[in-house]
Amino acid sequence: MKHKTRRFWFWTWTLSLAVLAFVWASQWHVAPHAASAEPFRFLAFGDMGTGDSNQYALAKRMALYHDEHPFDTVLMLGDNIYPDGNPAHLPAKFEKPYAELLRRGVLFYAVLGNHDVRRGREAQINYPLFNMGGHAYRTFTKGDGLVEFFALDSTDFDAAQQTWLTSALAASQARWKIAYFHHPLYSSARTHGSDTNLRAKLEPLFVRYGVAAVFAGHDHVYERTKPQQGIQHFVAGAASGKLRRGNLDRKTPFFATGNDETNSFMAVEVTRDQVMFAAIDTDGNLLDSGTILPVANNALPPLAAKIQLPPELQKRSDAAPASAVSDATEQPRSRRDMPSIIPPISAEQAREIALRRVPGTIEKSRLRRKDDQLVYDIDVRTQRGTTEIRISATDGQIVRVK
Repeated sequence: MKHKTRRFWFWTWTLSLAVLAFVWASQWHVAPHAASAEPFRFLAFGDMGTGDSNQYALAKRMALYHDEHPFDTVLMLGDNIYPDGNPAHLPAKFEKPYAELLRRGVLFYAVLGNHDVRRGREAQINYPLFNMGGHAYRTFTKGDGLVEFFALDSTDFDAAQQTWLTSALAASQARWKIAYFHHPLYSSARTHGSDTNLRAKLEPLFVRYGVAAVFAGHDHVYERTKPQQGIQHFVAGAASGKLRRGNLDRKTPFFATGNDETNSFMAVEVTRDQVMFAAIDTDGNLLDSGTILPVANNALPPLAAKIQLPPELQKRSDAAPASAVSDATEQPRSRRDMPSIIPPISAEQAREIALRRVPGTIEKSRLRRKDDQLVYDIDVRTQRGTTEIRISATDGQIVRVK
């Protein structure tokens, strides 16, 4: 009888501990690989290697961005050295423009573009500051394994590389899989456009193994597509003076938004739950921003009737007087003037609000800071002319229509 009593209390105590452990884990959302509160950040841009003043100016803006949002990783999307990849131009067209970022310890991870391979294939894959390790394609992880990058050689995507990629994607344990290479699978730019042959080889693998985002260059524009088969594609080839103004065809079935008028780079923040992205130009203007959710659920969130802000932003917004927004039009010129990477209202949502008020075509969309308040200035073209709409980036309210 005593043994039965002891066994009864032993199992009762064990079950109680298990229940308490479950309740505690549920209460605090304990996970075996809880993500750090600090996001992993990186930049992405391509077609940069001109050595001209535009490249230097955008590199300076990247350093200012680094002041506010430290990052240690840059994805270089190819055409790293114009016109032919000659390694003799590496100091003038890479080391000098990005000297400040290199001094701060930022690592650049390059892939090859069509201009690079003319005279620079071997030199670039073995150049220490490009971190290619002697390989035109490879994979590496960041953020304590949170992200795995698949750096591909789209200038020579042969059967061996495809076999390697299949195995690498299948073996990946990362929360986020991100691919990058030079030739875009989807591009609305008229000069080159989509590489459909490469798409036929890569897209099935990306879909099968859950790649969340793809970054490419080649076309000298910025473009974000509508998600294709659950994957978000970007063209970020506007990092030099070789812009192709007026080159975007905004009527393609996959075009979401883009800019072919100004040099820009992409800034990305990754957490366990989402990937936040922004396209930023030389003057610090936010050209585009948004969020990617885990694969199979990565569409942009629908626009809510009223967006609930975190308490700290509510306090800041409540404290601002109604007249805080001025009519000044000066551009952000220092890191104190630069907007946060992702304001509560994204650029996409602001454009939706503007088009609901005034149906037409978006001509220009810029994020500005006005007396400590963020606003979007959006120009909408209609049959009667251009309407200027100012929208608060903190609560989505229309401040002014002109």
